[in-house]
Amino acid sequence: MDFLTKNMRYTITLIILLLGLVACDKPLPPEIQNIENVEIVKLDLKENNLIVGGDIVVFNPNAFACKIKGADVKVWLDDKEAGVIEKDIKTSLAAKDVTRVPIKFNCSTEGILKKEGFLNNVLSALSNKEVDARFKGKIILDVAGVGIPIPINHQEKLELKLKGLLK
Repeated sequence: MDFLTKNMRYTITLIILLLGLVACDKPLPPEIQNIENVEIVKLDLKENNLIVGGDIVVFNPNAFACKIKGADVKVWLDDKEAGVIEKDIKTSLAAKDVTRVPIKFNCSTEGILKKEGFLNNVLSALSNKEVDARFKGKIILDVAGVGIPIPINHQEKLELKLKGLLK
């Protein structure tokens, strides 16, 4: 009788565990709604480098909060590879809510500014030139201590400003 009770306990425990695993949903990927406040933060002409910053507006469709703990996202501006966002972001995303995630990335001026000439590029940037931006890569979500890579593929027109440099 004791043997039967032991087997029943194991069977019931196994059924409960299986039901628990089946009931757990895979986290839905966060949705990039748009990108705001894009500006050239720093321009270093000697090093042919600039730092671009902005805010990615992200919606978390999950019923639970999670954290972005890292990113490896390539950035293209007007079909020219501009830089990579690769760092520990460590931003919390509230459940079923929108969060603004601040980002910065280094960008070589050579690939972006070469084609039209320096003066024309500076004048275009000063006039808040609109660029076609594409972000492709992955972000790492931390859900209950487990890192889950989420693919990112987002494209939109951005107005690139020199706000931080004109003081």
